[in-house]
Order: sequence, then C-alpha cells, then structure tokens
Amino acid sequence: GAGRSKHPLRVPGMRPGEQCFICKGTDHAAKNCPEKSYWDKNKICLLCRERGHSMKNCPDKGDGDLKKFCYNCGESGHSLSKCPKPIENGGTNFASCFVCKQQGHLSKDCPENTHGIYPKGWLL
Repeated sequence: GAGRSKHPLRVPGMRPGEQCFICKGTDHAAKNCPEKSYWDKNKICLLCRERGHSMKNCPDKGDGDLKKFCYNCGESGHSLSKCPKPIENGGTNFASCFVCKQQGHLSKDCPENTHGIYPKGWLL
C-alpha cells in the first residue's frame, strides 16, 4: 500500500549486493547458477591443483590433517577454519591467486578477475 518503502528484490540464499561466485551474476546464488554443472566438473582443487574435484574430495588427501594448509598462518596440519591464531586480512595472507599469481588473496577476490571463479573463462 501507500507509504511502504520499496526494497530491491531479494534473491534466495544471497544478501543484497552479493554476487554468484561462479559467474559474478547478481540474480542468483551459486547453487542455482546456470554454469554450476560445468563448474563442478572443472573446479580446481586447492590441495593438489588438479581439475574436477574439490579439496574435500581430493584423492591426495590421504592423511587428512597432515596435508591441510592454513592460508592465515602458513602452517600445515590445519585449515583456516581451525587456525588457532587470530585471522588477519581475511585469512588469506598465505593464499596464492590463480589469476595474478600473487600471494595474499584468492582468485575470487583478485582485482584483475572480472569473470567470477574462472578468470579466463571455461577454457583455460
């Protein structure tokens, strides 16, 4: 009715201003991305750097905690979520970017990346 303020349409699973991390679209969350199935087949494992699986499902995982690497403190044996040290700079001080090859951020946050999770498109 009259007097109501207008709010932008909400996208389920997203906060206002957020983008799909796969394609950078603003009208859907990653779980509903039209490019999700292709992304699932071509994602790059952060543990072994191979395509087609996530770190959670990595065949090289083996001993679990022994292979974990913390992007926050740079130590192995635990992940960022289990780091005993205070999180600094978003917890990516020791992360390596696939786009610009610099340390300190992930490709999704790279200032040179304008294409979402696959900075050079699907055909790297």
